[in-house]
Amino acid sequence: MGEILEHFRVKQNGFSEFNLLDLDAQTLGKLKLMRALQLSGSISIANSVYRIESISLWSSRFEIKSEESKLGEIKFNWKGEAIIEFKDYPELVFKHFSLWDSSFKLMDKNGQLVCFFKPKIIWSSMNYEIEIAHHPWVLPFEEKELIFLILTFVYAYQSQMSSNVG
Repeated sequence: MGEILEHFRVKQNGFSEFNLLDLDAQTLGKLKLMRALQLSGSISIANSVYRIESISLWSSRFEIKSEESKLGEIKFNWKGEAIIEFKDYPELVFKHFSLWDSSFKLMDKNGQLVCFFKPKIIWSSMNYEIEIAHHPWVLPFEEKELIFLILTFVYAYQSQMSSNVG
């Protein structure tokens, strides 16, 4: 994926917890999935806690919240894409590379590639490990760790929805 990219890894720990790691295996943040009637998530980064909550039981829209306020929103469309909007940042689109590839890309609204997201299953533990590579000068959000854990939530939600079809 090139030398100019920064690399990160997300490791699943059990069914509902994901740890964001740097290349030195230092934990940068955590995502904990919660299920009631609808998937939601809690993200911890340093001393900050963020929540991802469904807008309603029947909605495929989620709000991203800090302890103080709403930061943004995630919307899923019929093309299998997730649109991530923040108050003060450009819209981001998370989508598959192609029909035959399990990799994803995050792009800004102008089509500029922001990061690669490549999940793989570890068959011995039935857990996911996700490789993330991004261009440090392209990602518009100051707290990239939050973006990476939001993408992990999006991937978990899409996986859950696709496993419920049929």
